[in-house]
Amino acid sequence: MLYLEKEVKSILKKEYFSGSTFGNMYVFSPYMGCSHGCIYCDGRAEKYHLSGDFTKDITVRTNTVKLLKETLPKLRENAPIHISSGISDVYQLAEERFDIVGECSKILSNYNFHVSVLTKSSRILRDFDNWIEVNRRGGFTLQMSLTTLNEDIRKIMEPGASSVQERLETIKVFKEAGCRVGIYMMPLLPGITDD
Repeated sequence: MLYLEKEVKSILKKEYFSGSTFGNMYVFSPYMGCSHGCIYCDGRAEKYHLSGDFTKDITVRTNTVKLLKETLPKLRENAPIHISSGISDVYQLAEERFDIVGECSKILSNYNFHVSVLTKSSRILRDFDNWIEVNRRGGFTLQMSLTTLNEDIRKIMEPGASSVQERLETIKVFKEAGCRVGIYMMPLLPGITDD
């Protein structure tokens, strides 16, 4: 695994999702590239301004925590914050080394923003206490990607992601703690996962 450390000028991007429950939303992700290695990922095909091996050359936005600390007090709108990216899972292998999302969860637990995280990793349980505090203050939604209940298929399609059982257990833990949870059941692969 090669980690390409990079500082960025800003971290929170404001987006408007027409027809969504939230309308305006802030979005960020500390990583580009993804070690999960999902065979269906459009990020692997499109690369989205990444060079090298999409699953092994991971760009790390090292100043994410600093920028989040500086930016949150200045936000005028109490819009939800979504931690995710179309080309990376925020709880991928890099998070074990850099702990950026973990640090962000501590910061966010001091504010009243609704926060959602999209992942296919049970690593999110490491920061469970912080997310529960976020939920108490402003609300927290776990969005878990779950494309199949067949572990053999999962091993082929999502080799670096958490097992089906680990994801189901993670969903249960957050749900029982009073958090909103949702499941991303995509992509549906005809003849493979469409049952």
